[in-house]
Amino acid sequence: MEIGLVDAISALRNELLEAMTGSETSPIRFRLDSVDLEVQVVIGKSAEVGGKVRYWVVSAEGKGSLASTRTHTLRLHLQAATAANEPVYTSDQIETTPP
Repeated sequence: MEIGLVDAISALRNELLEAMTGSETSPIRFRLDSVDLEVQVVIGKSAEVGGKVRYWVVSAEGKGSLASTRTHTLRLHLQAATAANEPVYTSDQIETTPP
């Protein structure tokens, strides 16, 4: 299974959004300053005309089939902020569904 780096970061964003939404009524909240994300990726380029270079996150299922492909480690340091550039607060309980 191939998972694009964009999809992996989007999934992380959605998880953080759920945690943030759940903190609004929680008596204990955690301020999220930054997120360090480390992923193993395979870099590939499609053979078609105008093909792009893509970064694919290596999944546990795909490691066997990617044995001859070189993997790289990406370490991303992400600063967490809302769209209004305000701090992000999270909780471990989800009470509402994000909009």
